[in-house]
Amino acid sequence: MFNNQPLAQVFKQLEEMYGVEIVYEEADIQKMYFIGKFSKNDSVSTILNQIASLNNLTVTRTNSTYIIRK
Repeated sequence: MFNNQPLAQVFKQLEEMYGVEIVYEEADIQKMYFIGKFSKNDSVSTILNQIASLNNLTVTRTNSTYIIRK
């Protein structure tokens, strides 16, 4: 569960939970926050795609690295 947390903090927690790397430009997500709840059964891809669609971002996956862009 995330309650108005900066996206950088959300991405850091997701990296730790799922053992993946999430790469992004700090400036792209600087003033973005997230409020929401996910199940541990949800895949990291699903979670990142939902966050990206809410914030007009794109997600690209290369192996276990996810690249977030504006």
